[in-house]
Amino acid sequence: MQEPWVFCSDKIWINFIWQALTFYSCSNLKVENLKLLNSQQIHMSVEDCTNVRISGLTITAPGTSPNTDGIHITRSKNVQVTGCTIKTGDDCMSIEDGTENLHVKNMVCGPGHGISSGSLGDHNSEAHVNNVTIGTVRLYGTTNGARIKTWQGGRGYAKYIVFQNMSMENVWNPVIIDQNYCDSATPCKKQVQFLVIAFVLFSCPFVWIIWKLII
Repeated sequence: MQEPWVFCSDKIWINFIWQALTFYSCSNLKVENLKLLNSQQIHMSVEDCTNVRISGLTITAPGTSPNTDGIHITRSKNVQVTGCTIKTGDDCMSIEDGTENLHVKNMVCGPGHGISSGSLGDHNSEAHVNNVTIGTVRLYGTTNGARIKTWQGGRGYAKYIVFQNMSMENVWNPVIIDQNYCDSATPCKKQVQFLVIAFVLFSCPFVWIIWKLII
């Protein structure tokens, strides 16, 4: 018998200092029709969860507010995000280590930093992102559109990632893969080891870019 969808009220963390809303270690989670406003940092984080449905969220923060990611996904599997509008000062969505089988569609993003996989592999750590599809997204007034960012020295992989049917207006970097990401006050040390990026597809009606890189 299929397990019913549940709202994990006993596993919601409200942190008024950093993150507005965190779902931790939930199974069969459904989040619908929420409005999140002006979190000091990440608005909603999904961590160590399985079978997640997120829809109809409206997330808003000033375009100048730092670290105010809209939806943050990490160490979670089988996640669907649909019909969300995100306007923040950082990533509309940040897709971090341990994300597998993530599907996003019908999203409006902007302002902010776009949709990012990463950053991955900081402090020589190991990270894995697998089977991500981002489709039917409108981005406007964002720093980036579709982005993958990894640190030098990291291990692991980001693979089978698809960005498709994305409409962009006034986006500075529509497509960017940065394997030398360095969010540090001092220059990062040059290293020869890199996290593997493989089988990445960027597509729109007129442009197809296939990225297959093994380092």
